[in-house]
Amino acid sequence: MTTIEGDYQQTAEATLAIELGGLLRGTEYDVLDVSGTLNLAGTLQVT
Repeated sequence: MTTIEGDYQQTAEATLAIELGGLLRGTEYDVLDVSGTLNLAGTLQVT
């Protein structure tokens, strides 16, 4: 689990790796908790 206080911006050159599936938040699957504005660009790598 990743918590960001404020804004998060991912550039077009970046890769965000996320695990999906499971029942337990932050343990069996990933969580990106952003309190501000979230802007995603680039590659999403899902497992």
